[in-house]
Amino acid sequence: MTSSFGQPPFDRPQNEEQPHSRFPPPADASVPPDPSSPEAPKERNIQASVALIVSVGGFTIAPLAFIALVRWSDEQNQRNNAFDFDYSEQAQATEESATARPQSSRENPLPVGSTVEDENWSVTINSVNFDGDYVIMAENAANPAPDPGKQYILVNITVTLKADIPNGSKPMADVEYVATDGTTSSPYDKIIAFDSAFENTVTVYKDGSITGDLIFEAPVEIAAEGVVSVRPEHVGDKDCVSLK
Repeated sequence: MTSSFGQPPFDRPQNEEQPHSRFPPPADASVPPDPSSPEAPKERNIQASVALIVSVGGFTIAPLAFIALVRWSDEQNQRNNAFDFDYSEQAQATEESATARPQSSRENPLPVGSTVEDENWSVTINSVNFDGDYVIMAENAANPAPDPGKQYILVNITVTLKADIPNGSKPMADVEYVATDGTTSSPYDKIIAFDSAFENTVTVYKDGSITGDLIFEAPVEIAAEGVVSVRPEHVGDKDCVSLK
């Protein structure tokens, strides 16, 4: 059989791969590029550029990180030194204040008329009245009687503000009666109305003072044997003052 052009037909094997395909076969990603190919120098240039950038970045970042670490270490040392300095000064001031304060205890109290003070307040125990029952009940019959086996005592005090506080302050004194058996009594255990009561709601300014009576319940038989514990503010050490 011949073609229309007089040539015999070209017999092409059915399973033979065509050598002249329009599209080249896909490249195998697992096979490294041929160094002799024109694309290989481009890839080597890219890899070299990346390596150079990384190395330059490392040389740039490392000194900056080291400088930051040194500065942080210096700041920490300065903070620690400041803390140690403040703490040591505060401890020294506290020790000096404690040394300057009168030393007292329940067994060795200060005498009546003594003043207990800190840097802000001073408290003076002026006098003690053991006839508190008569004073309280005579002034207002509605006042409650003392508990069985107890009696009222009046302790007259003067509280003075030493510190220069711009807006002033109310008295911060903490005073309690301490019996020989170790029990205590607060001046606010009962609501008692009388004219000479100490006013702890009045604001005073520097050098201002308030004087008044505090009322305590004390055991009848040993009332005079007790002491009052005095603290100029709600924090700090207490001193003991005798009642006789």
